[in-house]
Amino acid sequence: MFSKIHPSNLSLLISNLTEQDQGTYRCSINNQSISIRLSITDCTLSQTQGNPITRYPGESVLLPCSCTDPKTRPLSVKWERVDSGGTEGSSKEVIYSDRVQMFSKSHPSNLSLLISNLTEQDQGTYRCSINQQSINIRLSITGCTLSQTQENQIIRYPGQSVLLPCSCTDPDTRPLSVKWERVDPGGTEGCSCTALYSDRVQMFNKSHPANLSLLISDLTEQDQGTYRCSINNKQSINIRLSITAEKTTCPDQYDLASVIIITVCVTVLVCAALQLIGGLIYRWRLSRTQGSVSTSPPRRTRTPADDDYENDPRNISMSQVYQSLDPKTNQSDSVYQSLEAKTNQSDSVYQSLNPSTNQSDSVYQSLNPSTNQSDSVYQSLNSKTK
Repeated sequence: MFSKIHPSNLSLLISNLTEQDQGTYRCSINNQSISIRLSITDCTLSQTQGNPITRYPGESVLLPCSCTDPKTRPLSVKWERVDSGGTEGSSKEVIYSDRVQMFSKSHPSNLSLLISNLTEQDQGTYRCSINQQSINIRLSITGCTLSQTQENQIIRYPGQSVLLPCSCTDPDTRPLSVKWERVDPGGTEGCSCTALYSDRVQMFNKSHPANLSLLISDLTEQDQGTYRCSINNKQSINIRLSITAEKTTCPDQYDLASVIIITVCVTVLVCAALQLIGGLIYRWRLSRTQGSVSTSPPRRTRTPADDDYENDPRNISMSQVYQSLDPKTNQSDSVYQSLEAKTNQSDSVYQSLNPSTNQSDSVYQSLNPSTNQSDSVYQSLNSKTK
């Protein structure tokens, strides 16, 4: 009250109001009084039915909860995680250590809860309660689901590298934990990480959380075996790695493009060879034809002067072949025929000297006085020649 300083000021100051301060207050002096009604406007939640929220591991989420009037503040606020039946679960556990934050201190009407670095364990229903009001919010965490869980086999050769595939179906997800191990044929755990793989293994989940594949370089025969990729101790995939000592090349492994190129080249070469051979044969035949034509003497038209020249005894060529002197030989088209009187000879230069021989178109005709001779240069010397 202020009456000590100001005696006439009888007002009452109430600080740090609460809902319990709400009511009717009366000021009385002597026989007079005054009543004053005090109403405390409390925080009213802006919404009482929350919408489901979906996030991925590693992300952050803001669970909304606030007062309708930004100038109000609740007397108390409580965040808790409840089970599917709506019963209270845990509000603060070790799993939320250093991962939760509220803003009510700087903004009293903002009662939202921030959870950072989410994990699959954070999935559940969260409740914001003030006085006699509350709101439930369902938080779903989409965790990593292996894209493949069926065992497969990979074959490599010594000195090569191999990528053992293991990844999440959703590229935006990441598992809580991932583990690679080598197991024996029975499926029991063998070795997970030994000096055998020192400086030869590499993973990519730091830059790509959903890519859990394992890269092994510089393979040896000792690397052969079954490898297992496990996430969150729930899902796993086995991969059988076989190391073949000697690299064999199968025809089926040839590149189709290389086969096509080789086939085309061989075809072109064969066609070129056939064209070359055909050209050589054509030239050979052409040269042979020209040679035969050039060796044949040109024919010329026979004139009467030629006949006179040929019928001159002085111009008879002696390059003819001497035929057989057998008297019984029937010889034609020869230069010197047989001297047998009975031989029938034609088309010769020197005909038979038989007086009874009928000879025509010859240079020197028979000397028989009775012979009928025509078309000759030198006729018979017989005085009775016609």
